[in-house]
Amino acid sequence: MIKIVAALIILGVLLFFEFKRKLRFLVFRLIAVLLMVVSLLLLTLYPQSQITNHKSVILLTDGYEQRVIDSLPSFEATKVSSYNNLSKLNHVKIITGNGLPNWALDLLPSKNYNFIPSPAPKGITAIETDEHLYAHRWNTIRGTYNGGESLIKLRGPGGFEDSVTTSKGAFSLSFFAKSSGRFLYDLITPEGTETLPLIIEPERQLNIILISNYPTFELRYLKNFLAAKGHRLSVRNQVSKDKYKFEFAQSSFIQFSIDHTGASQ
Repeated sequence: MIKIVAALIILGVLLFFEFKRKLRFLVFRLIAVLLMVVSLLLLTLYPQSQITNHKSVILLTDGYEQRVIDSLPSFEATKVSSYNNLSKLNHVKIITGNGLPNWALDLLPSKNYNFIPSPAPKGITAIETDEHLYAHRWNTIRGTYNGGESLIKLRGPGGFEDSVTTSKGAFSLSFFAKSSGRFLYDLITPEGTETLPLIIEPERQLNIILISNYPTFELRYLKNFLAAKGHRLSVRNQVSKDKYKFEFAQSSFIQFSIDHTGASQ
């Protein structure tokens, strides 16, 4: 109402000044002023819409069960079609299904609701791997399985890698990555197949120092094994009281010594 009164006052002032101006086309100028004021008024009076729910609302998220809806006939069921509409639901009393993320719950005007979760589906409910998976070593896939006693198989690019028999609870499977790259691994259960895209990183090249009071066959075997893996080695063998023999693999010839604290120099 205040905006309309202000618009009428502004219109009257502008029309008064137009009458006083000694210019031609008075009628057209008055119409132009009228259209300008009306347009500005309409811009400030933009249409508004608000959803009002007179019934208590039960919000249905993914995985909801029909029996929950049937047991609450006095509630109006509403599915989550877009998180943007959550701010318009004023009477949500129950949320059922798998639920909403925390940031989506903050969009609800009212936080006075009850949550009725759906039972966890049968099969694999969670999967995780190490942050880094490396070639030429054993890597592990861990997960959670919900269901009766079942056989879970792991299939990689070269065929089946591992299997485990499990029931409801945690499980783990291992595989030996023969090369680096991007590969697809399948977790096969009686309920279906879950495909994991995994990135296998090249084996890390380590800088290793080996120190021995005297040369041994075991040390030489370890040195050759690590060198064949591409690691950079520096080996110091003591051959007499004050004499040392240095050997290097994949690294520069740099002599080093050990101080009284055990640190290399």
